[in-house]
Amino acid sequence: MDRVGFEPRVKAYLIDYLYQIVFTIFVTIILWLTGLYGDGLMSTEDIKVLTDSFEPLDVDTKWVMDIFYCITYGGIVSVFLYSLIEAISGASLGKRHIGLIIGYEDGREGDLSLFISRWAVKNISHLMKFAMIISGMFILQTAGDILNLIMFGGCFMMLMSAKQALHDKVVMSAVYYSESEVELL
Repeated sequence: MDRVGFEPRVKAYLIDYLYQIVFTIFVTIILWLTGLYGDGLMSTEDIKVLTDSFEPLDVDTKWVMDIFYCITYGGIVSVFLYSLIEAISGASLGKRHIGLIIGYEDGREGDLSLFISRWAVKNISHLMKFAMIISGMFILQTAGDILNLIMFGGCFMMLMSAKQALHDKVVMSAVYYSESEVELL
């Protein structure tokens, strides 16, 4: 059974990006309406510098900071929640849109444990940022950014003959067309 390589997966990613924009707007509006966003994304010194820069503009700095926090939290939370679709179902909306599914590298149909482990490795940078929000430890964002660069670079491994990204190699998964006959467990 043939694995899916770089081009179809990039197309799926771009479709996911569009879905995610809509989802992020939706989540951000919900956060704004409910007030379920916080102010733990910046240090006190950074907040002071930012609010001082708004003083000459005669702008309500609390309102500006609330918008900043709401949009930032909305983005982080929506990326995390949207990514769970793939963790639970074995394919993101973009993958499903073009007929892709995640399975084991030997061609067997994937299961929940494969989907979740692949999701955790693939989204380690988002998990670090989510942990940063919860803990307030800003170093986790830096660690997440470094891991994001590693995962991004690992995506180009799909260009190799195995057609597996770094996160696929780590958990021994691969991406196939869903029309393919995937061997049942």
